[in-house]
Amino acid sequence: MAIGSVYVEAADLLVVVWDGRVTLAEWQAAIARQLADESSGWQARRRLADLTTAAPSEIAPADLKQIVETTAPQVPRFASRLAIITRVDWTLAGEFAERVTAAGAATTVFDRLETACSWLGIEVAVVRPSLEGLRDALRTRDITD
Repeated sequence: MAIGSVYVEAADLLVVVWDGRVTLAEWQAAIARQLADESSGWQARRRLADLTTAAPSEIAPADLKQIVETTAPQVPRFASRLAIITRVDWTLAGEFAERVTAAGAATTVFDRLETACSWLGIEVAVVRPSLEGLRDALRTRDITD
């Protein structure tokens, strides 16, 4: 499948959804597109990454290191808080969270949207339509980002 994102301006929040199998190349391409397009919300101070329907089996710990090393110089400019929601690979998500936190953005892994939203200081009602819309669009391949 793919990675999709949308900027919710009212909440200064970048919402990201991973759905299905995601490769390192797809992840790198999504980051490159976000950084190249200032209107994509890459500058959002808060981020919510929903990986609950993802199967990142092709992402290895070495890939995390590469992604964080590539983006680390940008982290202080574009994020202060990142919430990751997952139900599958807590070890991988936790390692990524540690690396991003070390780069300058407080990052925590959650298993529930409600808890992640509370930590980010946003209402679930603000986020849920974006998550559902992104997931639907990814499954119909209307967008990729």
